Amino acid sequence: MQQDIDIARILRKVRDLYGYTLEGVAYGLGKSTEGYRKYEAGQTDPTFKTLQRLARFYDLTVVQLIAFDEESMIQIMAKIRTQQKNR
Repeated sequence: MQQDIDIARILRKVRDLYGYTLEGVAYGLGKSTEGYRKYEAGQTDPTFKTLQRLARFYDLTVVQLIAFDEESMIQIMAKIRTQQKNR
């Protein structure tokens, strides 16, 4: 049985994990804040091109982004910590 992907929930979780504001992600994508908010609210689905931009923004692959789960969260947290230590 195929399971639907809740991209709105994933986008909120990833943004929260990285500590970005809604405005910050929208700016990074070249989108309006309202336009990006609609993705996180589930009112509009992002295009594949937008998913590619989001993945690049977070330094992830599209697969990592849309398959985001608890294990991914742990890996991302470790990646963020490593990047912070190397600054």
